[in-house]
Amino acid sequence: MNPRSCRAVLGLLGLFLAATAGAGAGTVTTVDVETLRHGEEVYGRCIACHAVEANRTGPQHCGLFGRKAGTAPGFDGYSPAMRASGIVWNEETLDRFLEDPL
Repeated sequence: MNPRSCRAVLGLLGLFLAATAGAGAGTVTTVDVETLRHGEEVYGRCIACHAVEANRTGPQHCGLFGRKAGTAPGFDGYSPAMRASGIVWNEETLDRFLEDPL
């Protein structure tokens, strides 16, 4: 997936989540906006090393789900532990990893 389409998918996902997280589909509440702002704030901790659309010190996050850990195209700075982890990224494996990284 190219960076432009990643941004579009992430934008649509954010709009979908904002529209459906409230009491009824299509309702955006202050709580929903606060949740999205919190997610942006949390991701702010990651952007020192990662970006959605480009490799930095760490690999890009675009195309993360479904990808085997240690295999981002064009990124070769993985630790041996990450390469050997056997992790395939999805919501569950990412949550577990973020709780206790390698």
